[in-house]
Amino acid sequence: MNRGLKIVGEVVGIGIMLLIMWATVQSFSSQSPMPVGMDIESIVTQVNQYCTGGQISGKGTCNSLLQKLQGAIEARDRGQPEVACNKLNAFSNEVQAQSGKKVDPAAAQVLINMVTPLCSPAPTVTPTAIVISPLPTPTAIVISPLPTQTPPKTQTILFTVGGAKGQELYKMAIDNEGNRIGEVESLNFSAEIIRGLYPSPDNKRVAIWEYFGEGGTRIHILNKDDNQITPLFGVNSNLDQQVGFLSWSSDGQKMLVLGAVGSDLRGSVWVVDVNTFGYIPVDIKQRFGTPSIPSAIFSLDNSEIIYTQSRCYQCGSQIWRVKVDGSQRQMLFEDTKKRVEDLTLSPNGNYLMFMLWLEDSLGGDLYVMDFNGSNIRLLSPANVDYFDEFTPLWSKDSQKIIFNKDEIGKHNLYNLDIQTNLVTQLTSFEQEQPFKPTWSSDKTKLAFLTSNNEEIKTWVLDLQNNITTLLGIDITALKPEDSIPEPLKKSNKLTSLIWLP
Repeated sequence: MNRGLKIVGEVVGIGIMLLIMWATVQSFSSQSPMPVGMDIESIVTQVNQYCTGGQISGKGTCNSLLQKLQGAIEARDRGQPEVACNKLNAFSNEVQAQSGKKVDPAAAQVLINMVTPLCSPAPTVTPTAIVISPLPTPTAIVISPLPTQTPPKTQTILFTVGGAKGQELYKMAIDNEGNRIGEVESLNFSAEIIRGLYPSPDNKRVAIWEYFGEGGTRIHILNKDDNQITPLFGVNSNLDQQVGFLSWSSDGQKMLVLGAVGSDLRGSVWVVDVNTFGYIPVDIKQRFGTPSIPSAIFSLDNSEIIYTQSRCYQCGSQIWRVKVDGSQRQMLFEDTKKRVEDLTLSPNGNYLMFMLWLEDSLGGDLYVMDFNGSNIRLLSPANVDYFDEFTPLWSKDSQKIIFNKDEIGKHNLYNLDIQTNLVTQLTSFEQEQPFKPTWSSDKTKLAFLTSNNEEIKTWVLDLQNNITTLLGIDITALKPEDSIPEPLKKSNKLTSLIWLP
């Protein structure tokens, strides 16, 4: 019996002690505006994401905000919640002041919403007499997590600008509408002439084709992830690296290049492994004094090479198909007068597109044929690619071609359906001449340059809505902010660009 009473007494004692502890905790929380364990680190993570993604611009702004958050964390860890809240209030005030300036308004609202609950006053607890009674069944408190903020998708524009050192290479982030995000970044690369920028199909590398001196030509490789630029054959190679760019393999691991006549690569076509810098010759050689192999591309499975060969600019040309090992050579097409340019393979590997032209005219004819050389069709007159000014582009589904055509002195872009031959005009320029086109990563938008002999502008063509707008990297429209390198403030000679995911 006594044992039973003792047990009841222990239970009651435990209940009193727990109730007193519960009341003590409530009393403490009413005095402290912020729990000691508050997660300020999640706000730090969000600020870092915004600084990286460009929603917060300028290193000074990022550092100032992060310092205030660090001060709040240190005060919290010292058990000084009121000091921590003062730091967080200063953080919120700075975010609000910079909203629409250095901080994107939507990002500012997210950050303020994350801070607000942390220092909201806790409800006042009115002391009441302690009544010894059975403790209520505790009710679980469910705290809904803050919504995950998905940073907007960004893409990269790589472009060249004429400057004091020749042509210089830059990159910048843009949003899906083509608006600049964050800083314009110099890649510390310049050349007398940058002949072209050629992204690999996997978008991990970019071939930079450079002209120098008296007819010198070489290729560098840009690694998109770390911005490192290396010579095509490696930094330690003793090879005379005078080569011209031809094309990438479909997997982005190899490249076709044309060695300069008289160089170590003896005017031949070579396959170069961009990972190992190894290279092997292909039995395709320049047989005449002029650049007689204007185009060469891989088949979709990279087992064959399709190339064009010309005796001279007005001596006719052929299209050939050959295995990489030099076997099974087959001529697919021949014209006895005109020159073949701009040979490209459709994304599905089923069609070959090319241009025929004469040297004394910038106008040419756009053709398509099946991969085996059959079903050759003349599609439309078109402007010829003169130094990559406007190479016709395939659509993602391999059913349409975007090309440039001159109608009564007005140069515009057109969309041609290869099955129906239906041609749709895409732009309505009166004075501008389009050149240097580049697809967006999803091939729904097309960026390109225009020139009217006075200035160069950059445009984006939304093919889904057929809307053409100025792109945010129009050099003449860039504001002279500290984040823009000095050469870009002084020059509007934008010479080429590519759009990377």
